[in-house]
Amino acid sequence: MVSDQRQLIDERLKELGIVLPQAPSQAANHELVRVVNNNVYVGAHLPLERGVVAVKGLVGDTVETEQGIRAARLCLTNILGQLEATLDGGLEAITELVRLDGYVAAVPGFASLNQVMDGASDLARSVFGRAGQHVRSVVGVTALPENASVMIGGLFRL
Repeated sequence: MVSDQRQLIDERLKELGIVLPQAPSQAANHELVRVVNNNVYVGAHLPLERGVVAVKGLVGDTVETEQGIRAARLCLTNILGQLEATLDGGLEAITELVRLDGYVAAVPGFASLNQVMDGASDLARSVFGRAGQHVRSVVGVTALPENASVMIGGLFRL
């Protein structure tokens, strides 16, 4: 029997038009998710679609702010897919999102880093409701792996 929490998450994802991607089984020489006590540490994820980086380049140069917002949303979507595949109980096991850490590849002086990161934060609140409210950090950088525009990691609680 599907729990009320599971049903609520599934309904929210469906309303948002989100199909969780299949999570990769391994990432090079590090873990993608590590559970310590009730904390779920999630390594930084890229904005992948069908296994490839969907938004590449510097925000404020070849990437518009709206594309950066989309990239942040894709990063969180990939994190959610990873959690669904990794955790016993999937997303239903999550009681809250504690923190998101975002990295935005941007031109020097790009002042809308928070706006880009809102793509992930807004999605988190849409999926988890009040439990998706979190603290966050966002940093502008000159380059990210695979020329991705955004990379996000986080801390969840079971």
